Amino acid sequence: MVQRSPTYITTMPRFFTWPLSLFYGVVHFFLGLQTMLTFNRWAQIRFEWAFHLFCITFPSTAKWIIWRLAAWSLGRKAKELRPHFTPSYNPWTQRLCMDADGDFFRVLRTGEATVVTSALEAFTNSGVRLADGREIQCDVVVTATGLNLTTSPGKIKVVVDGETIKMSDKVTYRGLMISDVPNYAYIMGYIYTSWTLRAELSFQWTFNMLNQMEKAGHTTAVAKLRPQDLKSRRRLLIEGFTPNYMTRVLNDANRQLEEDPWQLHNQDHFADLKCFNRSIHDGALRFEQ
Repeated sequence: MVQRSPTYITTMPRFFTWPLSLFYGVVHFFLGLQTMLTFNRWAQIRFEWAFHLFCITFPSTAKWIIWRLAAWSLGRKAKELRPHFTPSYNPWTQRLCMDADGDFFRVLRTGEATVVTSALEAFTNSGVRLADGREIQCDVVVTATGLNLTTSPGKIKVVVDGETIKMSDKVTYRGLMISDVPNYAYIMGYIYTSWTLRAELSFQWTFNMLNQMEKAGHTTAVAKLRPQDLKSRRRLLIEGFTPNYMTRVLNDANRQLEEDPWQLHNQDHFADLKCFNRSIHDGALRFEQ
């Protein structure tokens, strides 16, 4: 594996899975499959929320724990491989990878795979040449980079009444609509936890809005900033998350404010539950026939 810079990769040691399996087996036996699945889902959501909060609150301690878990899985290879898995940035200021049951670290420990940290200079006839002059021989290259985000979902050119909308002038509404743009909803998931958690909330809220519009005979829904919202400070849509693919587009993306319904909860699923469960008749979302 060739990586441009060191990466945080954490693992859940196998001995942790045995108590969990035993616990969920008991829940399944006494309370049924559905109860077990529901309990497991919310426990996982809580764990990921708490882990992210811990990382941003106690970054030095989080760094130490992440590396100790990795070192435990790497065994004798830990000292040799440490430079590849100790980034200069704090955990969760960029993406953090999870190695399920330590399978990735196992192949590094046994020598079945190796990792190299260096910028890529060029492809050659027999592999890839790195910026430090080394050449990696390979038959197949599987790329895992080159992510390019867009400021408009789906690369749509948004035009309202003949005027092209400049996204950086607009504000997100509940993280799924854009101020002054009618009948326009998009899906944005979470960065720090499962993407689909927020996607599910967004779908449910959007369909609820459409059903209410149909019952009331409305054909248009548009989010409008209220007088009190104009005084609120505008912020970048994503804060505290600094990978290059994100920072390249943030200045051109729509903004968020400091309070609901004009802010984006990047990680807090529980804050989103409250936000999406509030009435759509909040004075900011306006309907027309």
